[in-house]
Amino acid sequence: MTGLIRLLEHVWVRDHQPGDGTLFVVSGFGNFNGGVRFFENFKQHTAKGGKLVSIFAGSTRQRLTSKQLVAEMVSIGADIHIVNRKRLLHAKCYGSSTSKGERLVVTSGNFTGPGMGLNVEASVLLDEAATEHMGFSWAVT
Repeated sequence: MTGLIRLLEHVWVRDHQPGDGTLFVVSGFGNFNGGVRFFENFKQHTAKGGKLVSIFAGSTRQRLTSKQLVAEMVSIGADIHIVNRKRLLHAKCYGSSTSKGERLVVTSGNFTGPGMGLNVEASVLLDEAATEHMGFSWAVT
């Protein structure tokens, strides 16, 4: 697979049953174009009882996370958190916790249009076997 958007399509669309578990978006910042490919899948997922947890840094006032993205994620039913400190959160992790296990994408790509498909970004997908082996869990303990 090449590109962040292709990895996320694999985790959130092709190999995911809407309503199964929780999807995660953790990004330094984001904009509407970053999520446009996934909004319909997110809606189907939450409509069927699944959860969507999103964490972004930088308030909309700081223009690091767009108001349009926040409004769309709220309308979808996401549990959305904004870390209201400029550049405090630099991490970019995406994934899922489903009946199949945990999946984790670690990347340099923000949840923005350029971060998803235009910039040269590094990304790695850790599948269920890898996350189980390393003891990773999205669950807060």
